[in-house]
Amino acid sequence: MSAISLIIIVLGVAVSIFFTFGFIRGVHNAIAAIRSTKPAGQMPENGHWASIAIVFSLSIFVIAGIGYDYRFIYAGPLLVLVTAAGTALAFFIEKRPS
Repeated sequence: MSAISLIIIVLGVAVSIFFTFGFIRGVHNAIAAIRSTKPAGQMPENGHWASIAIVFSLSIFVIAGIGYDYRFIYAGPLLVLVTAAGTALAFFIEKRPS
């Protein structure tokens, strides 16, 4: 097994654990929000277009890069791990309903 494969596996396990705890926290927050008698707050609109454009551009770069050099094949799993970690982080950043 190559070193990069081992790194991706270890990071995958760590991100999976982080995501699971974040997801559990998000479910608890959602249940608390449903049980809350207060109306939901204003949802932000159009706040994520820059990050969507960056991730979309990176995925195009990685897919095209695989055709030029075989080592780009490892960038795909790393991008997936970064995306999952970012989603898990969003669960933790979310404010608990009061």
